[in-house]
Amino acid sequence: MARPEHMRGIDNLPSMQRYNEAYNEARYGSGRATRTIEEARALTKQLETLRTAAMRDKYGPANLTKTLNEQMKKETLWADQDSDCFESLSWRNGVATATFWHGGDLTYTYPVDLETFLEWANDDSLGGFFNDVIR
Repeated sequence: MARPEHMRGIDNLPSMQRYNEAYNEARYGSGRATRTIEEARALTKQLETLRTAAMRDKYGPANLTKTLNEQMKKETLWADQDSDCFESLSWRNGVATATFWHGGDLTYTYPVDLETFLEWANDDSLGGFFNDVIR
């Protein structure tokens, strides 16, 4: 697959090479199947730090926030914690999609800005946040 125009040259940056090595180890490494959820979250945080450093090297600090926001608007974000309320919770383009474990029609969508979704996805209780803020 050809590299997208916005990615050309970034693979030559040392920070991107560190990210690629860490990503490949995380995805294909030997300990992948035996990681706990805490280890997986710590690894995700480490990868995000490396990715941010690579983007900062490519775009410079002034354009980093704008570039990250544009990229996040194109991607689907997922809440990755266990929940008694939700089978899955995702966000894309200002819309949160929540699939409940119990009930009639199990999947609903809610207009939610990115900042609110990130708070929701990182709250100790996805269902509690839903009841207090979203509903």
